[in-house]
Amino acid sequence: MTGSVAVDKARENALDRDLAAVTDAFDLGEVTGAPRYLTDGLMNRNWQISTRRGRFTVKQIIDVPLEAARRNLRRV
Repeated sequence: MTGSVAVDKARENALDRDLAAVTDAFDLGEVTGAPRYLTDGLMNRNWQISTRRGRFTVKQIIDVPLEAARRNLRRV
């Protein structure tokens, strides 16, 4: 397996593993197509998903520890 193929597989697996939990947690509805990895963006992984409720962008935050991400994203 070449390096780029391994990276692409890692990106796919990163979303596959968590997609059901994300769509359930945010009540996004049933996914209707294959997620599309978005190559733009720094430090984090981003995908576009289509569901019965609309089209959404999902971000996997990988550049900060979990507690920092939670603090930064907390609603005020």
